[in-house]
Amino acid sequence: MGSIGLVLEESNQLNISLTATIASDIVLLVIRVAQVPSVK
Repeated sequence: MGSIGLVLEESNQLNISLTATIASDIVLLVIRVAQVPSVK
């Protein structure tokens, strides 16, 4: 039981860091698009 909890905790940490990476990529993309005036 304890080892299963440990594995879940690790995968949860991995999920959080992966989500943060994707979120920062999206933010950078939005900033890049916002800097292009021809998009409007």
